[in-house]
Amino acid sequence: MVADLVERLGCHRIFGQLSPENKRSARLLERLGMHVESLAPKSYWCRGAWDDNLVYAMSDAEWRASQTEMSGLGDDAPEGLQGDVLGVGTTALPGIEAVDH
Repeated sequence: MVADLVERLGCHRIFGQLSPENKRSARLLERLGMHVESLAPKSYWCRGAWDDNLVYAMSDAEWRASQTEMSGLGDDAPEGLQGDVLGVGTTALPGIEAVDH
């Protein structure tokens, strides 16, 4: 999916927003090569209370660099990251947005 956004659609920057409590999604974004860009305390209304908003991001250049690094790993790449980094084709991932400007 990230490869499609960057290579086919030409997106310059990809980001995901989540609650810091959402550890599984944070691990996924980190596995994709994204890094924490910002934390906005008590900025998101969720389930009747204010929650923090954590933003992970990566640029197209960072994506391409990570692919160059992964291509040298072959079968030693982390599970799910061999070949197509996501290994999920075009499956949509909630909370991930692409920016093409």
